[in-house]
Amino acid sequence: PAQTAVEQYEFCRVHRGEGIIIPYGIEKGYPLHIDFTILSNRVRSLKNELLKIIKGQRYSEYRVDAVKRIQEMEVSKANSSLLQINYFESSQPRYYGTKGLAIILQTLTEMFVQPKILTTNLCTPQSPSQYLAQVLVPETAIRLIAEDFNNISLDMAKKIIIDSIEFGL
Repeated sequence: PAQTAVEQYEFCRVHRGEGIIIPYGIEKGYPLHIDFTILSNRVRSLKNELLKIIKGQRYSEYRVDAVKRIQEMEVSKANSSLLQINYFESSQPRYYGTKGLAIILQTLTEMFVQPKILTTNLCTPQSPSQYLAQVLVPETAIRLIAEDFNNISLDMAKKIIIDSIEFGL
């Protein structure tokens, strides 16, 4: 039976993953198995570091970039669905994948949004949800990745973040 275009695409995507992306990730030292049961506790252990970012006591390239993007366009456009989708890619925690993203977002929400630590005043011009996705998720991801690689520098972890997107998918 003939395959549909979608079935053919999916077959090629899986084959490319098995033949190229996964071996490349293994060669780079990306973990094949992530212990998601301890991920929330690992995120919680970063609380003091993340609080410094929220309070503006520690520089965040992700915060600067997000604010710059918002300032470059009107507020109405900054909140549009299309732009949220574009920001989504930049907020991916790379080889932690979508399951890791869900755990990281839930944990950060419990740590900073529910206890009202992350206030609208601290986030402006971003909303708290934008701040979580565009600043705290990538700041958390680079710190987790730095730990995964025996405490490499955050700059080196940022390079891994950029390099490991396909592996995470």
